[in-house]
Amino acid sequence: MVPRRWWVCLLGLLCWSAPLFAFRFSIPEGWTELSRESPPASLEGVPSELVAEARSGRFVVLAIDLAGAADGFGENFNAGVIQRAYVASEASSLEIEQAIVQQWARVGATARVLERSLVAIDGVPSSRFVVDIEAPPAAGGRLRQLQYYVPGGSSTAVLIYTARPETFGRYLPVFEASAARTTGAAEAPAARRVGSWLAGSPLPLVVLLGAAAGALTVVLLTWLWRRRRR
Repeated sequence: MVPRRWWVCLLGLLCWSAPLFAFRFSIPEGWTELSRESPPASLEGVPSELVAEARSGRFVVLAIDLAGAADGFGENFNAGVIQRAYVASEASSLEIEQAIVQQWARVGATARVLERSLVAIDGVPSSRFVVDIEAPPAAGGRLRQLQYYVPGGSSTAVLIYTARPETFGRYLPVFEASAARTTGAAEAPAARRVGSWLAGSPLPLVVLLGAAAGALTVVLLTWLWRRRRR
């Protein structure tokens, strides 16, 4: 069973904004989006608890590759929007990298950032990370994530793609193509860009929510899938 502290920590941190926003996300082709109404036939084999959680309002987008779930782990994508401005730079990306490691440690996992870079999403500089995660066996074990932090004017989108390390290379082009189709990015207001890369907003907020969303998705997928297969 998943340790209770995982649920307490993650559910307490996960609070994506519900208001309308300009971002539009594109799930990988052939995947099933659980966070919207899907034909019942397309959800065959998906635990009902996972579908209910996906549609609870905690996610803006939550999608899974059902075809790849035959091995007991469904590669997945989730995205959320935070009502805080973000300016992507080398300095801000380094701070997020450090915070990613710290926040995973808070839920009993070890994270190591393999790649940190700046890329353009919808024409706007954004932060990109590849992260290796060593989680407790009951919560997924070894995982690898591709994460993006995308400015959206006064908001920030966090995109998280998760796979096993052994399948990550095969899925990476799929993940990157999905992220590249994101629209709604916009530079932060000028006042936010002066003097501080994230003026008036504590850094941990962006990372806590992004890490929590990814972690909770992984916990749900692995725990529910394994329980169903026993």
